[in-house]
Amino acid sequence: MDRDEKINKQEFQRLYQYASGSNRLTDHVFSTLDCHGSGKLSFEQFLIAIIILSQHAIPYYKIGYIINQNSRENQGKVSRLCGQKILEQLNSYYDVDVNLSDLWSQIDYCELDYVSISQFAQCISYHPVYKQYLCAYTESFGS
Repeated sequence: MDRDEKINKQEFQRLYQYASGSNRLTDHVFSTLDCHGSGKLSFEQFLIAIIILSQHAIPYYKIGYIINQNSRENQGKVSRLCGQKILEQLNSYYDVDVNLSDLWSQIDYCELDYVSISQFAQCISYHPVYKQYLCAYTESFGS
């Protein structure tokens, strides 16, 4: 880790392989999480990658962790802005094209511009597109 507490791509590849037991997808994972193109990831971004690809993490908890990393002052809620940011990250990470506005409308059916963390995590973990990736990654990185 550099003095600025960021992980560069080489460090990421080494740590990622150590944590996941695989070097598959390192370029894709790094480029998806390096959303600012700085060539470095924060430790929190690295943890998101490990959690998403963890063979033991339940999809609901994977999404919950991502929510907490994206909205530290969430008070148990996910705002529309935060929710759409997370959905954009998931779309980019899994290379899918889920319509964010339509999905948010389904999640926030009361039109409050926020939902509970539990409601958001449950909707994403059971969504037909995201579920197949969350569960597939869980299964594909088994021992």
